[in-house]
Amino acid sequence: MESVKKQNSPLNNNVIKTRNLSKNEEKNSLQNSFLGRFYRAFYVLYCIVGFLVTLGSLYLLICFYAYFKKFLQSNNLNKNESQFLFNKAGEFKNIKYYGYKKTFQTVIFSMMNIIKSSKNLSDKEFSARYDCTARNYLFYGPPGTGKTLFVKRLVYLLNYNFNDKFKTTNKDYVRICFVSPNQLEDKFIGETEKNIKNLFKEARDDKDYTATIIFIDEIDSFFGDRKLDTTIHSSKSKTEFLNFLSGVNEDRKKNVFFIGATNLITRIDDAFVRRMENRYEFGLPSKLEIINILMAVTKDWNLDKIYQSCIDYISEIFEYRKTSQAIIMAIIKKVMLTQPISNEEKMDKLINTVLSVNSKLKKKDDYENNTSQGHSWFGMNNSNRKEVITPFSLSDFEVDESQSNILTDDGE
Repeated sequence: MESVKKQNSPLNNNVIKTRNLSKNEEKNSLQNSFLGRFYRAFYVLYCIVGFLVTLGSLYLLICFYAYFKKFLQSNNLNKNESQFLFNKAGEFKNIKYYGYKKTFQTVIFSMMNIIKSSKNLSDKEFSARYDCTARNYLFYGPPGTGKTLFVKRLVYLLNYNFNDKFKTTNKDYVRICFVSPNQLEDKFIGETEKNIKNLFKEARDDKDYTATIIFIDEIDSFFGDRKLDTTIHSSKSKTEFLNFLSGVNEDRKKNVFFIGATNLITRIDDAFVRRMENRYEFGLPSKLEIINILMAVTKDWNLDKIYQSCIDYISEIFEYRKTSQAIIMAIIKKVMLTQPISNEEKMDKLINTVLSVNSKLKKKDDYENNTSQGHSWFGMNNSNRKEVITPFSLSDFEVDESQSNILTDDGE
């Protein structure tokens, strides 16, 4: 009984409970220790996987950004290449131009001096000698007086002089970009300024050429008086262009030349005209100039003295009718394209064509209506036109001794 009592005593019961609790705690601790390790391992693995996923996502994002940026650059490059086409000087080898020999000499001489100085002088010396606008040229005069044709011939002759200087043959040192105002203007805000930047950037960046010329015809349509601008967008685009013409944010020693041509110089903004340091007027030809054109064209006709005297007669008609070079050459071309006939018959046909063409227009408004629309054929041949045009002067045929080394004839 005593043993039973001892076993059922409170002390023994407490010992038994304590033992049971310790066993349960030990069991729980073992379970907790295993789960803890598992959870910790899982957490570490989770963190590692999460880090790798994040790193991989970041890498993919960087790759996508680089690819997208390259894609945009490629598209922009292709857009610029298709938007602005640069022609090599050799493409204008067959362009013929009569007259303005002194002007050719002066322009080529100034361009070659600038190019030479850009290579031989320091930046400081070059800036002191040449103003930012020294590379800018403005050709103005009535329609049909040969401004665009002059530029094409100029590009070839400039390149021809480089070939002569460096003792090379048919190498292209010069290129030109013919730009219309429509290529620059864009209806979206800021896009016109981008087009202007792209034009000058592409002209400056190509190092394969000694000189690059940017030519814009009918520049008055883009550079009208800014006081008449109705939108801020139009004014900003003109300001951007003026900055490039002024050499703002541009390497002055980059040999990029700008040539603008217009029939209506009075409509051009004064700020633009001021930036055109070199300005040349293209007027209607005088009798002497017309004689030189006709003599050059008919030199292979082997005409006798009687028919040669007809050239003087035709020249008087052209001068009296204030006929432009473009119309004179168009008439001559019309005669040359006829069926094979004798040289005497060609001269007869030339005289008859001149008389028939110059007697078609009689109305007073023909000149104003057609010239305003750019129809030089009709505008320049109106016998009633009142505008006074400065003709060629004899000094145009004189040679400046300081420019005597400039070649204005390729010998062909």
